[in-house]
Amino acid sequence: MLRVMLPAFSLISIQSTSQTISSDVGTTICKGQTVVMTADGYYEWEVSTDNGSSWTSLGYANSPYKYSSSSIGNGYKYRVKSMVYDEFGPPSYNYSEVLTFTVNGEQAGMNTITDPTRGSISFNGSNQGLQMSSGFSVETGAFTFETWFRLTEVPWDQNYFVLLGADPNDAVNQRALSIVIPDPNTIRYDSWRYGPANFTVPKLSVNTWYHLIMVRDASMNLTVYLNGSRSTTGIFNNTSLMTNNIGITRSVGVNPHGKRFSGLLTNVRMIVGSALYDPTQSSITVPTAPLSNVTNTKLLLLANSAATVATDASGTQTLSANGTAPGWVANSPFRETISASRTVSN
Repeated sequence: MLRVMLPAFSLISIQSTSQTISSDVGTTICKGQTVVMTADGYYEWEVSTDNGSSWTSLGYANSPYKYSSSSIGNGYKYRVKSMVYDEFGPPSYNYSEVLTFTVNGEQAGMNTITDPTRGSISFNGSNQGLQMSSGFSVETGAFTFETWFRLTEVPWDQNYFVLLGADPNDAVNQRALSIVIPDPNTIRYDSWRYGPANFTVPKLSVNTWYHLIMVRDASMNLTVYLNGSRSTTGIFNNTSLMTNNIGITRSVGVNPHGKRFSGLLTNVRMIVGSALYDPTQSSITVPTAPLSNVTNTKLLLLANSAATVATDASGTQTLSANGTAPGWVANSPFRETISASRTVSN
């Protein structure tokens, strides 16, 4: 008598009699989790939902040798079977080992949370600030200043806020670039002794995050973008004024003539020697992720944690307190979407 293993209901080829199956994620899973089971041949799949008392055919593999499902219940059993064909008598069946699944929880949906490792430098508006060791000088070249800020007070008159400033203790360095918020409708390019270039922006409010760019290209076209829109002032190009910016910018959040910056700063980046954005464009795309260290970066304050408030991620500056050191808060304009699986009792 000749007995051979054949796939169920098929006489096309002879298959192995081992009939082993496996799961790509094991047999302990979460509810709704997709599982891919693999057999060692093209067999008929079966499932039992009553602890093996009865079996229901699932047909053949929905891809070669594989069966996948996202509707597995707790205690479900899976196996494959093959027909043993006997040319002198009725066929019989061989069965594989059984996979029994334990479903111990549900998969959570996507949750939007604040990444706790991202935050901001907090300035109290009184005596806090940062001082750079070497600083930088933009002179007449291209530069890009970028940051997110959130005010806790509205600037006015002598209580204007300085984002980046000159060293007030040196007459020459007072000719360095300063970036100032003098009032709720203005962002200013300034050097203390040679007059400002004022850019009109929509009125700033407290407790609101703003994305700010001040950029100048190699042709000395200067402009400001707030939340992606260029200032209605347009492009400023004054060679005489800008040629006088020969001093060294060294401070963050320090106003030598009045009230200091009051609010939050994060992702403060200064690039000297290149324009990362085109000032002739009417709008730019606001980044949706934290800034990175790119070519010509001279300052990058990411404020990822309390321990890194005074850490320059570009590796260029060593920072120290100007007055007293600013603080850190777990508050930033960035949000991160993560998924998680929660386990619940059956």
